[in-house]
Amino acid sequence: MSSIEHLFWDSCVFIAYLNDENGSYDIPSIEQYLRDARAGRCRIYTSTIAIAEVLPSSLMKKSLGSFGEFIEDLSGSVVLIDPSPNLMSLSGSLRDLRYSKSGGTRTLATPDAIMLATVMHLEDDLGVTLKAFHTYDAGKAKGPEGKLVPLLTYEEWCEGLAGSELADRAIRLPRCKPIHHSPELLPG
Repeated sequence: MSSIEHLFWDSCVFIAYLNDENGSYDIPSIEQYLRDARAGRCRIYTSTIAIAEVLPSSLMKKSLGSFGEFIEDLSGSVVLIDPSPNLMSLSGSLRDLRYSKSGGTRTLATPDAIMLATVMHLEDDLGVTLKAFHTYDAGKAKGPEGKLVPLLTYEEWCEGLAGSELADRAIRLPRCKPIHHSPELLPG
């Protein structure tokens, strides 16, 4: 009997699925992971901040209802993690690191820091061994301070952070795009 895979999804994965962004992302893989979650073959975790990041007015898959209804439909398969004061403090510490790459500097966005801290909390405090932290965050978005640190290539922005235990923990997280390892030929 195989064990359940534990996955963490960044908000952008839910947004890509709910907005049916087939031209830009591997939506069939996301759908396969959701089928796997419903069947109990995997468990998907996310921070409750995802609820705030998914804009109800922009949802393309209206048949799914609101994001809250979508998550409720997947209850037991998608586990929402609420940020605690300790988790928020860890997020602040991640944001406070000085990220640089070849002379350029960037800031880690607050939602991204919360996502990274939530994954660390899952592994360190809750004993969940994640197979993958799924995200599409390649750093193309801009915040008030300019371009942001991308989650997919986080390690590239840690040039001046050698020896930082916190940066090293974030670098070790298994970050990747959600590409299913055994996609079904025909959608179910």
